[in-house]
Amino acid sequence: MILKTLRLHNFRNFSDEVIEFNPSLNIICGGNAQGKTNLLEAIFLLSTGRSFRTFQLKDLIKHGEKYFLIEAEIVKDLVAQTIKIYFDETQKKIQHNSTLIPSFTSLLGIMQSVLHAPCDIDIISGLPNIRRRFLNLHIAQWDPLYVHHLARFSKALKQRNFLLKNPQENIEIWEIEMAKSAAYLTEKRRKMLQELNSPLNDVMQILSQKKESIHLHYVSSISDNYLAQLEKSRKKDSILGVTQIGPHRDDFISYIDKKLVKLFASEGQKRTFTLALRLAEYRLLSDRIKSLPLLSLDDFGSHLDEARQHELKALIQNLTQVFITLPTVNNIWQDRQNDFISLESGKVVKTPVAV
Repeated sequence: MILKTLRLHNFRNFSDEVIEFNPSLNIICGGNAQGKTNLLEAIFLLSTGRSFRTFQLKDLIKHGEKYFLIEAEIVKDLVAQTIKIYFDETQKKIQHNSTLIPSFTSLLGIMQSVLHAPCDIDIISGLPNIRRRFLNLHIAQWDPLYVHHLARFSKALKQRNFLLKNPQENIEIWEIEMAKSAAYLTEKRRKMLQELNSPLNDVMQILSQKKESIHLHYVSSISDNYLAQLEKSRKKDSILGVTQIGPHRDDFISYIDKKLVKLFASEGQKRTFTLALRLAEYRLLSDRIKSLPLLSLDDFGSHLDEARQHELKALIQNLTQVFITLPTVNNIWQDRQNDFISLESGKVVKTPVAV
């Protein structure tokens, strides 16, 4: 899959820019607040229907404007396709080729991608919902049935929570629905983490110069008979007004050399771990979709010494299409000067030359 062009109209600090990309490596340079991360944000939004920086679409509209429009031209399975997103604070329009699609969720699986950003440190240090989001977004990009069960579970959970506080009908109906979908969600999440351990350790061994090993462990709040658990906890849940057990409360734990990453890893180890996690996710997603997704690395290697930056460069050299951001040109990328895109105040001042 290749992202050929991206149009950004009134998006963040971009007024109206059309950017053509190299089919292999794209190195996006510029000082602070020039638009580097904004560009990656647009790619991520087109891929997942979500921003990795805000939950409010209105934050994406350029200051002083009333709407934004982003449009991508991609080539997937040798077929040219387009994706468009328009938002004006009152309505949104999402279009794939000539078809309007109903929701952002429908974008999942069209332009698969993996993004590594500095905020990924929250996967280690943040709340469990951030780790669940990591699992959900990965699986949702290749498994539409997972998306179906996630939506069905969320709807049933909302109904059960309402009935816990406002008993009006048979709550068992919604518990049965929850149990059906919970089984699918937990199985897929557990299996994903099991499969992620091998490529994660491969990458971590390279980035840590064979000094560190990693293990991920899924922590579920439910047993084999989730329906019985829901029935047993109904009285206590009614007092609290919320459902306490289920995949919406699950988590996973990361170990480095058999110690908790969250508690015992240094800041450098944590940063290296999140990078390795994303590169492992990329490998796993590639295997699932039998193709190479897009890979974006924001603030490339900022936490790595020069030797490890060279290792990282070698890891991504032969991938299909990669987008990385750098504040300034450095010696590591002197041999790839034709792949640079320079940004100033949301404008391209130098475009790449295909190699």
